[in-house]
Amino acid sequence: MSAIDDVLAKIKPPTASVRVCLRGDLLGDLDLINEDLAQFAGWVPTSLSDPTPRAELLAAKAELETQMRAESATFRFQNIGDEAWSDLNAAHPPREGREDKENFDPTSFPTALIAAAATDPAMSVEQAKTLLNGFTLTQRNQIFASAYAANVRGVDIPFLPAAFDT
Repeated sequence: MSAIDDVLAKIKPPTASVRVCLRGDLLGDLDLINEDLAQFAGWVPTSLSDPTPRAELLAAKAELETQMRAESATFRFQNIGDEAWSDLNAAHPPREGREDKENFDPTSFPTALIAAAATDPAMSVEQAKTLLNGFTLTQRNQIFASAYAANVRGVDIPFLPAAFDT
């Protein structure tokens, strides 16, 4: 086996993942708790034995955040390869007469890329459309950004050890 064969055998396609809460309805409850907590932003106890009026709200917030994490799904994407990337871009060119910032049609390319790059769970274009229609613009952008990142970002070796991440 030649040296290049050894290198080629070790290549693994880049991946990217994103976790998205499936229960958008819980966000309204979280907003109300945060609004109630804001009322106590300047609260100062008069003695060390004063119970904080925020305790129940903080407990409710922690419980809701735990529920939101439990009601989340992780989407994993993998690089689709150069030829498939080129074909996907050709199938979704920038819109004629429009000055799209991207080099693709922003109305169709994101859904097609998500479907093409999704590995866990895998999905069709129709399933990707249905999925995206259930999310907010920010969530849709997070999902697309993850699929896009699996195909365009560099695979850099972290400069600092993980122990320095905080």
